[in-house]
Amino acid sequence: MSKHSVEKIKLLEFHLAMFRRLLRLGRCFDTLYSALPLLHHPDKMVQMLVVLTKIAQGMFLLCDHIVWFGRVGITEVDTLHWSGTANRYFFYSIVLMLARDFYEIMQLYDVTKHSLKNRQMSLTELVCSNKTVFLDLLKNACDVFIPATGLGYVKFNPGTVGFFGVMSSAAALYTIVNPVYKMVP
Repeated sequence: MSKHSVEKIKLLEFHLAMFRRLLRLGRCFDTLYSALPLLHHPDKMVQMLVVLTKIAQGMFLLCDHIVWFGRVGITEVDTLHWSGTANRYFFYSIVLMLARDFYEIMQLYDVTKHSLKNRQMSLTELVCSNKTVFLDLLKNACDVFIPATGLGYVKFNPGTVGFFGVMSSAAALYTIVNPVYKMVP
C-alpha cells in the first residue's frame, strides 16, 4: 500500500471518529440524568455499581465533547490531556460494568446452588440459561481493552484492539436485535 493511500485511510478514520463524536454530542447530560431513577433500585449493590457507571460514562462523554470542540477548532483545547481523561472515565465505566456482571453471576451461582442441591449445574447450562449477563460480560470484557490500550495499561496493536471492538459491537448489536438480552438496568 502506498504512503498516499495510508494517509487517505488515516484521514478517513479521523473524519469518521469526529462524526461519531458529533453524534454523541449532548449525550453526557442524558447519561447523567438516567442515573436518577436508579437511586431507588432495590438491590443496593446493583444501584451503586450502575449509578457509578452512569456517572463515569457521563464524564467520559463530557471529556469526549471537549476533545471534539478542540479537534474541530471551536476552542483551543489540550486534546491529548482530555483524550487521556476520557479514556480513564471510559475505563472506569467498563470496570464498574464488569464488577456488576461478576456480582450478577455470583447472585446466579448462589440461586443455582440453593435450588439444585443434589445436582451440579455445568457452566454451559448456567451460561445458556442466563445469556443476558454472560453476553454483557463478553461485551465488557472486550471493551475494557480499548481504553486500557489507550492508557498504556496493556500493549495491543490496532488490529487486536479493532478485533475486540468488533466482538463488543457484535454483542451489542445482538442485544439491539434481541432486546430481551439487554441488561436492565
